[in-house]
Amino acid sequence: MEKTEEIIKRYYRGETSIEEEKFLRAQYRSGHLKEDPFLSLSYPSLPLPSELNEKIRQAIRQQKKCALRRIYITVGSIAAIAILLLSLKGIFPAYKGKTLQLSDNMKRERFEDALRVIGNVLEKPAPSQEKVLYEDKNLIIAIE
Repeated sequence: MEKTEEIIKRYYRGETSIEEEKFLRAQYRSGHLKEDPFLSLSYPSLPLPSELNEKIRQAIRQQKKCALRRIYITVGSIAAIAILLLSLKGIFPAYKGKTLQLSDNMKRERFEDALRVIGNVLEKPAPSQEKVLYEDKNLIIAIE
């Protein structure tokens, strides 16, 4: 048994050969090693405090409250920005640019000009169906 314990100590230091590791595996599988070597090196288990579950639940509730608080702060901030923008729009109305204020005389003149242009377009004679045979500076020969 002392040989096995010595091999286990060397195994944890990383000094064993492949044959010794195979020997340790065989010993463990056959049940000659009473305890798992990994568990025998662990710290003894300590009893858990009785209020641990309640503390965990309180921590979870506190995290949920913090998450809700963050959501409320975010929504409140967005609402405050919206109110600020709307109030600034009320204080500073939108710039509409300079609008052209025409007097009645100017409106009447523009209307008459528009009517004159429309009349000229309507009075133009339709283009004739002439076929130009010859055109010079002083002479145009055309057939209708």
